[in-house]
Amino acid sequence: MRALHALRALRALRALRALLFAAALGGPLAPALAAEPDPVRQRQAQEAQQRGDHRTAAALLEREVDTMRRAHGDDDPQTLGLMGDLADVYLALGRIGEALPLAERTAERSLVALERGHPDTLAAMGRLAQLLQLSGRGDDAIGWSERALALAREVRGHESLPALDAMTTLANRYTNAGRFGEALALEQQALALGRRLRFENHPDTLVAMGNLASTYRRLGRFEDAAEFEQQVLRQFERSQGERADVTLIAMNNLGGTYAALGRHDEAAALHEKVLKARTAARGERHPDTLGAMLNLAGDLQSLGRLPEALALAERARTLTGQALGERHPTSLAALDLLADLLRATGRPAEALPLRERQLALSTELHGPQHPATLAAIGALAFELALAGRMREATRLTDRYVDGAEHQRTLPGLAAEDRRALFASHAQVYRLFSVFNALDGDTPRGWRLAELGKARSLLDGMTAQRAARAGVLPPADRAALDALVRQLGELDQRLALAPTLEARQALEPSRLALVRQLETLQAALRDRHPKYARLSDVRVVDAARLPGLVPADAIAISYLVDKDWVCAWLVGPDGVPAFVDLGAIPNLAQLVTIARRGAERNGPLALALAADGQRAWRLANGGFVLRPAAQAPPPGAVELTDATQVNGLLGQRLLLPLEQRLLGRRRWIISPDGPLALLPFELLPFGGAHRTVLDVADVHLTQSLSVFALGRELQAQYEQAGPRRALLAMGHAQYRPVPERVRERRRAGLAPALRGLVGQVGLVGLEQLDGLWEPLPGTEREVKAVARLFPGASSVYLGEQATEQQLQALNAAGALRGYRYLLLSAHGYVSHEQPALSAIVLGLTRRTPQADGYVTAAEWPAYDLRSDVAVLSACETALGRVVGGEGVMGLPFALFVAGNVNTVLTLWAVDDEATVSFVTRLFARLQKGQPAAQALADTKRELARDRRWSHPRFWAPFVLVGPG
Repeated sequence: MRALHALRALRALRALRALLFAAALGGPLAPALAAEPDPVRQRQAQEAQQRGDHRTAAALLEREVDTMRRAHGDDDPQTLGLMGDLADVYLALGRIGEALPLAERTAERSLVALERGHPDTLAAMGRLAQLLQLSGRGDDAIGWSERALALAREVRGHESLPALDAMTTLANRYTNAGRFGEALALEQQALALGRRLRFENHPDTLVAMGNLASTYRRLGRFEDAAEFEQQVLRQFERSQGERADVTLIAMNNLGGTYAALGRHDEAAALHEKVLKARTAARGERHPDTLGAMLNLAGDLQSLGRLPEALALAERARTLTGQALGERHPTSLAALDLLADLLRATGRPAEALPLRERQLALSTELHGPQHPATLAAIGALAFELALAGRMREATRLTDRYVDGAEHQRTLPGLAAEDRRALFASHAQVYRLFSVFNALDGDTPRGWRLAELGKARSLLDGMTAQRAARAGVLPPADRAALDALVRQLGELDQRLALAPTLEARQALEPSRLALVRQLETLQAALRDRHPKYARLSDVRVVDAARLPGLVPADAIAISYLVDKDWVCAWLVGPDGVPAFVDLGAIPNLAQLVTIARRGAERNGPLALALAADGQRAWRLANGGFVLRPAAQAPPPGAVELTDATQVNGLLGQRLLLPLEQRLLGRRRWIISPDGPLALLPFELLPFGGAHRTVLDVADVHLTQSLSVFALGRELQAQYEQAGPRRALLAMGHAQYRPVPERVRERRRAGLAPALRGLVGQVGLVGLEQLDGLWEPLPGTEREVKAVARLFPGASSVYLGEQATEQQLQALNAAGALRGYRYLLLSAHGYVSHEQPALSAIVLGLTRRTPQADGYVTAAEWPAYDLRSDVAVLSACETALGRVVGGEGVMGLPFALFVAGNVNTVLTLWAVDDEATVSFVTRLFARLQKGQPAAQALADTKRELARDRRWSHPRFWAPFVLVGPG
């Protein structure tokens, strides 16, 4: 889709040249010259170019350009146009070295010889920018594209088609340079402009929509990209036909997005259709045909059809080298895919030199920090490691980290997009962590593990600490708070937007706020040295580890890549140790079985029924989840409970670490991937039917860097002066539950559960209003806890337990004056839109500013100084698990707001059991027990209580924080 805007420009250029030629025929006769241009030859060259016969077109145009230059000189408009056509043909042939000087001459002379803003001038500037990009001169390419946009706006106006073309070209240059924030902002502007100048389904608007979708794909927003690309393809098929160039480009792009989504059958069908059409129209040596060939080969690889994929990739590699030269981006893509397939088919020795060449060419063409170069570094390191050349693999570490960290700091991206973009880098950090550990460099291996975990949370916590440390003038602090609050509100509106078009309409406003916040933060760092120092994000490297882990504790930082698991362990001495735990087949499914098996007092099948799944023990001793309607694997036996799965997880995750864990009363676990949802305390450990709960106090942290910052915040809060003990809210007033909802619950759900998960298609949280049963137990819970802190608690019950009250306390600065927070209410969890996950307070007296749903998007605007916040609601520990970040939603938001330790739940909690649990927990906190010990002892107490002994009552509670 990136090339679509050039098609309209090319048609306009040819029409203009025809007009110029016709005008010349009716004017005064020119003096006789030795040679004259040949319109027949020009038409033949154009026809050859259109059918993909670029060699014939090049031969014809070379003669015609030579004739025109001798007849009319370089500055003649028609000469310049033909020179540009010849540069386009050279580009199609991969003859970049010949195309670039011709494009430079054309652009420079057009600026002199033609009027400012002439279509030929703008097209020549865009062509030159593209060739500079392909020649590895990305900064020069961006410079020319920026000049073209400025010129188009100056001469033709901001609201003009030339400005739209120039915006699209510049956005393309930004994307190619990896400057996604700038690209995204410009493409959103281009789409809005296309809609204003044209109409929704006009080709110009569809081009802008397709370009925006391409950037969404690069950012990992595959669902959004697919939605736009499906619309673009439908419209082009209707208006242009199935074999039109623009249709095939749209089809190819959608196939790429389907592949990224794992929809490989659909991707292969589209790419096969494109390849057939391209081959028939342009031959197999055309760049577009070769690109389609590579895409189809990649699909076949994903479908396991390796021989077919390899044959196609080898053919593409040969043809790209012949037709385009090895420095063309399509040639680099062929090199990458062929190397991958050679390794997959057992020929790694042949793959390695290809990877080495790929990295050298990508560095030369794109530069050392470009995303394509970073991918090549990671791929080469992986091949070297597999070949046993671990030292050479680790030598690539710093090159990768420098580039990835550069990508992280590029401006203009919303936090959600930055997290999605960084997820792939986080996975490569894990690989380099392992490579360095295996090579004996444990300090660097440890640092890489930390670099790949919870980075945006660490950024957010650090920024909030700096803003709220009292080092800024009140006006500056207020300006920061206002922007954070506005971003939270806009994030929530985006999450509720019913369509992609509605979300896209809001995104320019969000990006504008992001840029305002970045600009303000940079200015404040310049003006206030203390703020700048506090804003410095500190990743815990090996030098900072001694003394970080308490004397009775051990930290376990897991790294997960699909089913492969390893662990870093750190004791009080601060010396990191690495353990490779190997592959645990179907790890995510095992965690689901363990969690579902604990949340109900009954057969496992009943717990899994809500998910439409059944759990099986395989003949080889493994375990798998299958859709309930699907036949079981041969020889499989259905599981009746999660005991065997818990045993396997304990054996694989803990037993290899046993010698280091024994004797450590406190385990600080930094989970990764699906392990964030695992109730670790239920796993067997220590023999004689003992579990982790019997031997250790467990709490979680997103990373040791977040753990260290949490400890610093805790010490800072203690030194800041006295705080009241408790702020508690409970028994919020909800709207009546309709009888039809009550009937459904009586048919299948346990009564009086404190929460709800996953409503799809919300356009407003008020749609959930009729789903919340009264929770009378929360009033008893709050009152019982408040009695533990006589004269030092603030209690809000019934009609006072509202979002308005929370906002008022925050506005008055009172919210930061409490050591403990207790919010006993319903919880709503959205896996699809973590920003909407919420604590549900009173709904009967809502206002436009306070709807009763205190969402994850809103929490960062609150100013907390609490040691412990207990979210006494259902499944508040859940949310979307994002690679390199962990669980998004309420856990993330509370930490950014300033809270240190958060007690959350892994599944729906019983109202009566929770009253007992929370009261006992706070009784221990009131006596001075550390939060982690207080939580573990409360679990042990309930486990001994006959009424609450089943794990479903006490095991869902987890503590996330430094303890």
